[in-house]
Amino acid sequence: MQQTRRSERFPPIPSKATISVKDMTITVNGVATGKVQIPVVSGNGQFAAVAEVTVTEAGAAG
Repeated sequence: MQQTRRSERFPPIPSKATISVKDMTITVNGVATGKVQIPVVSGNGQFAAVAEVTVTEAGAAG
């Protein structure tokens, strides 16, 4: 089976948020206001989803 590099599977995420993954936890931190779509795929590739996150200014009601 041919390995696919991460950059080939998912386009780069605009600088609206940074993402880190540890075990089963994904942490998203806002960098700039706007919307960002974050694709996630299970380790075995069986499940996939896209989370849309809206980054607002600090202290803004959302």
